[in-house]
Amino acid sequence: MQDIAREAGVVVQTIYASVGSKQDLLRAINDLVDEEGGVAAIEAEMADAADGAELLRLAVQLTTQINQRCADIIRAVHAGAASEPAMAELLEEGRRRHREGMRGVAMALGEQGLLPAGLPPEEAARALAVLTSNETYFQLADGYGMSFEAAGAWLLSLLESLLLVPTSQEGRNEHH
Repeated sequence: MQDIAREAGVVVQTIYASVGSKQDLLRAINDLVDEEGGVAAIEAEMADAADGAELLRLAVQLTTQINQRCADIIRAVHAGAASEPAMAELLEEGRRRHREGMRGVAMALGEQGLLPAGLPPEEAARALAVLTSNETYFQLADGYGMSFEAAGAWLLSLLESLLLVPTSQEGRNEHH
């Protein structure tokens, strides 16, 4: 809290008065990431998605936006999680939110009959969560020199080929 106050140019009491305890501040970080990443707006679009390809595109757009807009916060949380239990809890909560979001996308794809035969929605959810995780984006950016936007486009292409049943030219699912 001392470091935050110093960076903000205020006294520690100001931090406590505005956000509460250290735990309150840490809990608010995931909410801030969601807000800065535009989660609510994209989730609303996802609810109205016309088809599985659009739903998948929006899911990847969401994770791309979060990484583009909040990479500094997310990286700080990752770094702090190694030595600070409260940061580790914060990181795990962010991961839980991500897994649940991707699970919802996979379940919707499964309910619409858009997953390939033999691919259970839970396995599709795992693939979505892992391939769109912060760690994946950071590896593509840091290790392969990709922008977050380029990483998102590449991941979307990969996920479309893995998770969506090919459709015919009429736009109908070939398996129905």
